[in-house]
Amino acid sequence: MRIDGAGCVDVAGNDMRNCGTAVNADTGAVISGKAVDISGAELGFDCHAGASVNFPRLWGTDIKKLMHLQDGVRFNSNICHVFGANPTKDIRWIDVERSEASFMNATLDADSGFIADCGSRITIEGSKVKNQTIRSFFGSHVAINNTVADRTYSDIADVPQLTISGGSFISATGYSNSDSSPLRLSTTRNTLGVGGAIFSTNGEVS
Repeated sequence: MRIDGAGCVDVAGNDMRNCGTAVNADTGAVISGKAVDISGAELGFDCHAGASVNFPRLWGTDIKKLMHLQDGVRFNSNICHVFGANPTKDIRWIDVERSEASFMNATLDADSGFIADCGSRITIEGSKVKNQTIRSFFGSHVAINNTVADRTYSDIADVPQLTISGGSFISATGYSNSDSSPLRLSTTRNTLGVGGAIFSTNGEVS
């Protein structure tokens, strides 16, 4: 499905399996979809230039890459259960650049990474996460609340679960591993942490 320009589209109960790119939105498009299956997608959401995307009750398996959001996109999904292909083709399974993505009551399962880049924001709340790493780069903000992590993939890959650099921020409240092990964090040298919030800067800190 492709929507370009200031179009407004509402889909419900659609079977969008095995369709290459499930949703392609550009230039201020507004898309909402309820109870949509995107199983087998090469790319679930390819959205740019101020598009607004709201997909409650989203699900899918064998998804090569869930999303690429770029330049002012806002994505929201409540009750979302999505699973990556094994192996995935892209380390940025969730790839957010200068945009926002929000997940509530979600299962996010992919042997890959979730990346907030270039002033982006990713929010994950009341969810289950199984992945390699979550990265916040170049002035981005990742907020994780009341969420449980399964670190099976991160153990295999031997990579940190949370990575920040370049003036970025991670806040983790009620974020824990399912096996009660400590979270593994990688930061740059110039990093401050207060009350579950971690901020990284390119300059000196004291």
